[in-house]
Amino acid sequence: AKACVLLAALELGKRLEAARRELQEGKDWRRSVEEIAGELAFEEREYIFAIHVRSNGSVIHVDRISFGGAEGAYLDVKYLLRRAVRMDSYGLVLVHNHPDGSLQPSREDRLLTDFVSRRTKILDIHLLGHFVVANGESHGIALPGEP
Repeated sequence: AKACVLLAALELGKRLEAARRELQEGKDWRRSVEEIAGELAFEEREYIFAIHVRSNGSVIHVDRISFGGAEGAYLDVKYLLRRAVRMDSYGLVLVHNHPDGSLQPSREDRLLTDFVSRRTKILDIHLLGHFVVANGESHGIALPGEP
């Protein structure tokens, strides 16, 4: 009986998550960044989201692509790019939280931004932004070539 309740709860969670993601589709990607910032405001673990974007700036899909511990999360760039190609994404926006509340990008955040930017260019996919979120706010990390 307990196993059935647990399975039902897991299924309900999956369905709610899918429904919430569907509501974000078609919106401007900047709105999705704000919503993710609100969702992750009090998370104790780091999460990484990818927002797949059409050429008009509307959202194709929002993916939670990774999560880790309080000190960081691992991003499988090949998986990220594979998803973007399959969705025929014009662009990508990365969003991750800092559980410690800091909006300042770390050295690793900047290196990751540069790395992903170079890889997406090869596939003619545009990295539109990489944002750090904390306490319900967001801060954009400068893309390569920006001041």
